Amino acid sequence: MKVCWCDLETTGTDSKRCGIWQAAFLIEIDRVVKDKKNFLMYPRGKDVESGAKEMMRVPLEELRTSVPLDIHVKDEIKRFLEKYVDPFNKFDKFTFAGYNTEFDIGFLEQLWEDTQDKYFRSFFTYFPLDVMRMVTIAVWMNVIEPPKNMQLSTIASHVGIPFEEGEAHDALADIVMTRDIACLLRRKMYTRRRLKE
Repeated sequence: MKVCWCDLETTGTDSKRCGIWQAAFLIEIDRVVKDKKNFLMYPRGKDVESGAKEMMRVPLEELRTSVPLDIHVKDEIKRFLEKYVDPFNKFDKFTFAGYNTEFDIGFLEQLWEDTQDKYFRSFFTYFPLDVMRMVTIAVWMNVIEPPKNMQLSTIASHVGIPFEEGEAHDALADIVMTRDIACLLRRKMYTRRRLKE
């Protein structure tokens, strides 16, 4: 199975108005990590919400002067994905994985749309692996106690995944943490099932 773990940092919550400034991808094939890549970009012509501006690890002005436009980085992302998936083969696709995948998929699809490319789904199945939902299932199965909230850093602390406080809201650190949480929960759920047999 080919899994593309993805996390984005954006200039807001509305994928139509706001844009991506950091995109991180981790490629897993048959449960083995094969590659990872971090992309920085300047989201040209996109709104920046005040809450997002405060959380940006790189000032927007620095992005504007030091990294390529998002429409150019999108082609780099495509080339990176094409190393592992043939977009013309309907049986060769990634499962998109992350934390609250609907958010990230919405922004990536918008980036493809902004570049008049209608083939975003050539890379992915329609069935994402969402670790936020996995956490909910783990609570329902009594595998973990209910967390105080569903923020990624809270869940990591809750299940014992170490992370540096300063790493939160860095796309690459977040996607590694997301995959670590998923692997831990998978082991816990598998162990619980085996104990019941």
